[in-house]
Amino acid sequence: ENKAWHEEDYLKGIDVKVQSIAEDQKGDLWLGTAINGLIKITFNSGKLTKDSLITTWNSVYKLQTFDTTNGLPDMVNIIPYNFKDKFIFATNFGIYEFNERSSAFFRSPILKDEIGDAQVYRFAPQNKTSFWMFTIKPNKVKETGIAHLNSNGSYNWYTQPFLKISDWEIHTIYPDENGITWLGAPDGLLRYDAMVKKDFNVPFYTQIRLLQTGKDSLFGGNFYKKENDLAIPVTTQEDFLKRT
Repeated sequence: ENKAWHEEDYLKGIDVKVQSIAEDQKGDLWLGTAINGLIKITFNSGKLTKDSLITTWNSVYKLQTFDTTNGLPDMVNIIPYNFKDKFIFATNFGIYEFNERSSAFFRSPILKDEIGDAQVYRFAPQNKTSFWMFTIKPNKVKETGIAHLNSNGSYNWYTQPFLKISDWEIHTIYPDENGITWLGAPDGLLRYDAMVKKDFNVPFYTQIRLLQTGKDSLFGGNFYKKENDLAIPVTTQEDFLKRT
């Protein structure tokens, strides 16, 4: 307020470790905990009841806790995110959504087949039609990628540019402007430029430095021709090494 921070107070009734906080479209807060599932804080919840609480700035709020009885796959590391005017929840077993009428969670169809029961460790919306994720599969395989919305409502999961960092554990993802995305990890900081196009179907060519059969060397890394008893390096490949 007025370009200054004011210490208000702690919200009463919360005595567990909170690891993530996100605000939904109604102005309510969803709190992801370390091992205690989810907590929802509903502000201005109507008339005072026996389970209502009041902040020091006289705002009425109510706490709700959610666990596996509400459909969560487990109680650990549930992270709430805003995406496409709705709320999703990254879990240790894929992406979940919340049905307000039944107060129950359900497995989201978003990339359900592509990621299976992988832990969604990080989720970062880029816009309303694409988002980034870093996942860890049950077999410990790590995967970084971006999902793009198709015309039929499904998503295309694009991971090929990031296979070379498959052993990295991405801790933060920041989609910047002009197609730039920053990926932060304990191993360093990566900058991905979506404007640089690369065709991953192009055949891969490599430089052969040595070719042996048994104890005999067929190719030692260079081509030569003999002139006056001298071996002179040349760029011409011997016919027997050429592809037929």
